[in-house]
Amino acid sequence: MIVSWISLDNRKARRAKQARVRRRGVEPAIRRVSSKAVGDHIIALTSYLASPSKQHLDVLVAQETTHQHVVHYIGSHKPVDDPMSDEELARARDAADDERVLQILTRNLISHELADIQFEMAVIAGLAPAGEDPIEHIVLSWPSDEHPSPEQVDEALDILLAVCGMSRHQAYAVLHGDTQNIHLHVALNRVDPAKGERRQIGLDLERSVETLHQAVAIIEHRQGWASQQASLYRADATGCYERGSGIKVRDANFYPCVSDTDRKRIRALR
Repeated sequence: MIVSWISLDNRKARRAKQARVRRRGVEPAIRRVSSKAVGDHIIALTSYLASPSKQHLDVLVAQETTHQHVVHYIGSHKPVDDPMSDEELARARDAADDERVLQILTRNLISHELADIQFEMAVIAGLAPAGEDPIEHIVLSWPSDEHPSPEQVDEALDILLAVCGMSRHQAYAVLHGDTQNIHLHVALNRVDPAKGERRQIGLDLERSVETLHQAVAIIEHRQGWASQQASLYRADATGCYERGSGIKVRDANFYPCVSDTDRKRIRALR
């Protein structure tokens, strides 16, 4: 199983661009995301997930700061950092018309109609205005020879949210098929609906990515999927472990249990 974090890659690319501007002696303007921009992103993302098409993909691309990332994940097998030619971009966009919705899941949303779901998510996102869009776009992708049941997809979403510490947060998830790999798109709202506070997945960018890889290891163990050769973590009935060092990072209930000392050891080994 592979996990892709589209919104994080967008943020990293935007920060790299800002760093390049600073190196030229220019201080970039402070960028704050308006409530309207967040609402537009929610509509564009969930509309594409609910009804994948080239038209909806183009609307979503228009909302992205670094628009090629989402196209890479949806219709290209190239690494996300590799630039795409106009011809490759066109083929990737065309792939959106071949996707088919297999399953729709929601978490902590009252509504059932898409327009009402979009409104709900926008209201909660607006409780904590800040400089970055609180809507995360995460994709779980199964290998071509693995076909999860609806119950397994449901469980995979619950594990992902639990490991991220966001079980009570809003999520709209759609399973897409008719491509090389069955994959689950997750639109996750990082604003806590109970406290109205924006939360981070992990403690920093590095640990955020590690968190998602730990979720993948737990899902693979619980559902019997094969691990990727280069996977960073493995899991068993007792918890989740860093593969290289054997250090335990989460207990059987998914709670983090790695110390700062062990975390430094893991980083040093890599």
